[in-house]
Amino acid sequence: MRKIGLIILSWLFWGVSYYLSYPFISIYAVQFIPSRYVSLVYVFFTLSAIPMPLLGAKVSRKLGVVKTVWLGMFLSGFGYLVVSLAKDFSEMVIGFMVSYTTFLSLPNFYSYMSSCGKGTISRVWGISILPSLFTPSIAGVLGSYIGLKYVFLLAGVFNWASSLPVLFLDEKPVLRGKMSMSKAITIPVLVVFPIALVFPYVFLEIKTIYRLSDVYIGVFATSAEAVGMVLTLLSSYVKRTLLSVYLFLFSLIPLIYISPVFSIFFGSWEAIIPSSLENLTDNSPETYAVINSLQQVGWLIGFIVSAISFSPLISILISSAFSLALSILLFFTRGRLLV
Repeated sequence: MRKIGLIILSWLFWGVSYYLSYPFISIYAVQFIPSRYVSLVYVFFTLSAIPMPLLGAKVSRKLGVVKTVWLGMFLSGFGYLVVSLAKDFSEMVIGFMVSYTTFLSLPNFYSYMSSCGKGTISRVWGISILPSLFTPSIAGVLGSYIGLKYVFLLAGVFNWASSLPVLFLDEKPVLRGKMSMSKAITIPVLVVFPIALVFPYVFLEIKTIYRLSDVYIGVFATSAEAVGMVLTLLSSYVKRTLLSVYLFLFSLIPLIYISPVFSIFFGSWEAIIPSSLENLTDNSPETYAVINSLQQVGWLIGFIVSAISFSPLISILISSAFSLALSILLFFTRGRLLV
């Protein structure tokens, strides 16, 4: 229980960092580029993230799983510092690229958690969403009154803090795996594509359409994440996979064009990713490294398609159709594509 507690504490600090910043990335980026090009920001730093998990798995064999986790989280904090001090588009992009050293940590984190028992990944992920219940709102207030650059600076501080509990984890021997493809990684990779299509646009769209302040964006982002937290924790206690249900809920995002309240369905992405990882039988860093890297490719393809469309509406509709189709497929195959 001690090691799970330390992991939860680390992920809670990381959650504060993440949920302070992510609803405002697009809104911050439009200070440097036109809104129709905002997906390009995500394309650039996702490209830098693709090799990170594979590198993280390699480094873990030299430094150990725990030290590699610490290194990735610690370096990521410097990226947010660069973002907060950015004076132009290139400096902002470089900052976000450095912040993605978090992906050095992820395959090792997942491997460590998986070795602690089934349901651990979803449970830790669900608890780590707790900061989303207040940090987006705090970030919205800070952004409105003192500027968004201070939001990213504070995110960097908490990212550094997330590396501290890791130092107290005992190094744990994990199975050495192979960096190879298998049927089991199909769904964890596919599910990120529809998420990536809408990720840059959901909160930017409701801000633009309904002329909302950053404070209201924070409130809606908080509400969405609260939904995600409940769904994710539910997954950790239910034996049967609920992934098809979560994908269906995600497919309802186009309803934001009726009311901004429907942005809460975006929060289901928080349950989709960990649910897709829980049924893996190989818990080596190499397995999670391949999945994480391929997931980044999925994010990249989604961001590229989103950027090419130059239309948030088209991106959101494509995402909805893909999510619904995948949901139906998983429902009628009873999730057999996961194994």
